[in-house]
Amino acid sequence: MRATSAASAINNSTLTLNLDDYPGGVAIWGALPAILDTTTQKFDRGVHVHARLTHVSKKCIDATYESVNVVWRNQQFLIDEATAVHFSLASIFHHKIISLTCEQCSQSILSSQLFSLIPHHEHICNHCGHINFTNKACVTNPVIELKKNLSDNTIKRKAMLPDRSLNIEMNQYPGGLQIWGSNPSIVWTASRAEESAIHVHAYANHERRVIDNTYSVVCLDGEYLDIEMIRMWQIQKMIPEVMSNVSVVFCPCCNTAQFDKGIYAVIPQTSRKCQQCAISFSHESRVSNPIINILNKFNHGDTHE
Repeated sequence: MRATSAASAINNSTLTLNLDDYPGGVAIWGALPAILDTTTQKFDRGVHVHARLTHVSKKCIDATYESVNVVWRNQQFLIDEATAVHFSLASIFHHKIISLTCEQCSQSILSSQLFSLIPHHEHICNHCGHINFTNKACVTNPVIELKKNLSDNTIKRKAMLPDRSLNIEMNQYPGGLQIWGSNPSIVWTASRAEESAIHVHAYANHERRVIDNTYSVVCLDGEYLDIEMIRMWQIQKMIPEVMSNVSVVFCPCCNTAQFDKGIYAVIPQTSRKCQQCAISFSHESRVSNPIINILNKFNHGDTHE
């Protein structure tokens, strides 16, 4: 196993972002580490922002901040790192995410870590510790209030696969590679559809980035990467209780690597039906994601045995 070479850094600044100043569109995400990183670039933790002045112009903002104060029509809302990142973690599932105010201290409640991935009825206030209850199991995140005020009621809005593919060899880029799976943005104001696929950075050297785009198909050293496996691994490795249980489970009959989706991507199981040959079998309590073995083939990246 070889750990990622990139350190993490927080940009200790707050961006005040007026949505009306960027008619070309604004997008906001929680920054997640790359699933493969062979560079010496620092990972910028926080809230990542894209903004354009026109629909066809280049991004005039493409940076990560500790927090972003979103301003629109005499209203404002502060998105911090915890709120943004936990929305990114929760958003790829089809769970109900709500905004919830503590009945004891009136502060907004954030479902964090494993609680951001598993819907629950009891919600512990991050500020006073009071336990709040909801009739239906759900995940809570304050940013849902912002989305409501922007008339954005979707968690996973309709997205498009870009008509782009990439076939590269690692040795072509001495400065290293970074690979992410795209996640639904918190805020998206552009008129075009959001792209949902595999995002790649490639460096000719330490300073010169020569690839920075999103692709529906990525083949790296002859290995095609699976976007859903990438997305799940991004989430799994962010939560220690989950990552400690993730490995690759193989069918004892046909030797097919199993890929756990939905709630089983974060909750270990001891028995399953093979996704290839349909045989039922038991095994050690595990969550299975074949991307681990794929990353190990490159002998780089944040992999896990």
